[in-house]
Amino acid sequence: MSARLFALLLVLLPLAAHADITAGNGWVWRTRAGQSGSSAGLTLHSEQPATLLAVYAPGVGRIELHHSGVDSNGRRTMRRLPSLPLPAGKTLVLREDGIHLMLLGLAHPLSRGKLPLVLTLQDAGGGRHTLVTLLDVRVPQ
Repeated sequence: MSARLFALLLVLLPLAAHADITAGNGWVWRTRAGQSGSSAGLTLHSEQPATLLAVYAPGVGRIELHHSGVDSNGRRTMRRLPSLPLPAGKTLVLREDGIHLMLLGLAHPLSRGKLPLVLTLQDAGGGRHTLVTLLDVRVPQ
């Protein structure tokens, strides 16, 4: 992890203490040269109602929230979500066959290690919070 990135994490971590939101068990699929995107998941828990507004990772052009499913004709579908509500007291598991993260515009392949992820959340009172977590780079199944 670069010194600049580590400094960013040190600045942002105290902000997460103000929110009753946790993020963990994060993963992202490894990519190879020429791949510009990957999918990722993680577990989110909020003690109070909140909304996930945005996600950022260094070296990633943009990160979108997507929902995968099957339509009434049995076809797989995927649609972009503008935000993700986090109900109070509930745990949400983001995974490929449901709600997940799409990392697009990768600056370099994701080969191993951990990728820092910065989540921007809004609480029920309108306050914004930043939460930092790490994604493990994994081999696709």
